[in-house]
Amino acid sequence: MNTTGRLAGVILFFIAMIFAWVPPTRAEDVADLYRKGYNAQKAGNLKEAMGIYEGCLKADPKNYKALLAMGTVYLAMGEYRKATEQFRSVLALYPDDPRTRLYLANSRLKAGFIGEAKNDYEMILSEYPEDVPALIGLARAEYLLGNRFTAVDFLKQALALQPGNTALKATVDRVESAARQNLAEEERERHARLMSDLENAIAEASLSEERARAALSAAGIPEHLSPAQKMILLDLSEPAALPEVRAFPRFPKR
Repeated sequence: MNTTGRLAGVILFFIAMIFAWVPPTRAEDVADLYRKGYNAQKAGNLKEAMGIYEGCLKADPKNYKALLAMGTVYLAMGEYRKATEQFRSVLALYPDDPRTRLYLANSRLKAGFIGEAKNDYEMILSEYPEDVPALIGLARAEYLLGNRFTAVDFLKQALALQPGNTALKATVDRVESAARQNLAEEERERHARLMSDLENAIAEASLSEERARAALSAAGIPEHLSPAQKMILLDLSEPAALPEVRAFPRFPKR
C-alpha cells in the first residue's frame, strides 16, 4: 500500500473511532463518569477531573454535582474568577441552593469581590442563621473590609455554636488580638495567614463531628489534605458517604 493509501486508512480509522464513541445518556452512566472525575480530583489530577466533568455535562448539561465540582476544581487551581463565574452559572440554574451560594461567596472573597461575598454570606444567614461556615465567611469579609471588631463578633457567634472547635477558638483569639493591635496595612502576610486559618476553621466547623470523620474515611479522602480541601471533597462525595453535618439540604431538586 502506498503512502497515500496508508494515510487514508489512518484517517478513516479515527473517523470511525469518533463516531463509535457515544456520550453517556443514562443517569447511571453519567453517575459512573462523575465518580471517575471525583476520583481524579481526589487524587489531585485536576485537569483530568475537569475533562471528565465536562463529559458529564455534555450528556446532562444541568447535572448539579458536575457543575459544582467544576467550580471547586477552578478553586483548587487558584482560578478564582473562573470559579466565581462557574458558581454563578450554577446558581442561575439552582437559585435557592445555599451550598452553591456559599461556594460563590468563598470564591468571590478570594477573587477580591469582598462586598459581593459579604452580601452572599448575609443571604445564607438570613435563612440559616446558625450556619457556622457562613458566619466565619462573613467574619472574613468584615475583617478584609476593615471592620475587625465586627469580624470578632461574628466569630464569637460561630464559636458559641461550636464551643468544642479548638481550631476556631485559637483563630478567634488571634483575630481579636490583631484587631486590638490595629495591625498596620504593611503587615499583609499576617493578615493572609489569619484569613487562611479562618478558611480552614470553616471546614473544621463541619469536620469536627464524629459522623464527618467517619465519612472522610468511607470516602477515602487523603489525610494529608487541608481541612478546606477535605470539606470540598466530602461535599462532592456520593450521598452514601455524606453525613448530614450541615443545615443545608443534600442536593437541590431538578
